[in-house]
Amino acid sequence: MVYLRICHIFKPKANFHLLNYFNFIQAELPVLCNTLKLNEMIKSVEEMIEKYVASWNNNNLEEFKAAFAECWAEDATYTDPNFELVKGVDGIAGLAQLSLEKIPTRKFNVITKPEYHHNVGRYNWNVVVPEGTKEGFDYFEFNDEHKITRIVSFF
Repeated sequence: MVYLRICHIFKPKANFHLLNYFNFIQAELPVLCNTLKLNEMIKSVEEMIEKYVASWNNNNLEEFKAAFAECWAEDATYTDPNFELVKGVDGIAGLAQLSLEKIPTRKFNVITKPEYHHNVGRYNWNVVVPEGTKEGFDYFEFNDEHKITRIVSFF
């Protein structure tokens, strides 16, 4: 992708001097770097959400804590129709443990690719339970380290 972008932007003519080339690279380097960062960010946000949802499928409190710590900021918050405010890795891990105790066979899945901009986004998910499949969606906020700082869940 970077190669294609450079070739598209930079089509030197036969009389193009080396000094002009260096001036061009100096001017275009920030644009190229921002393009690379955006592509990296897209992948990281998708991975962040995949890790978050997969974290709900663990089997005990220690596994929940370890998994959520990879994608959840220390001071992150979670809100849904049943819980007004859950805080931090310990809080979200405790909620997942409670969910596991109520329905041990449940399995969470991401069902739409996250849409996001300016460190906020949304995605749809489902949970398979003995009674069938239930769907919901989450609004999320994340920091520059691609860790979730806030989730508001709707189901």
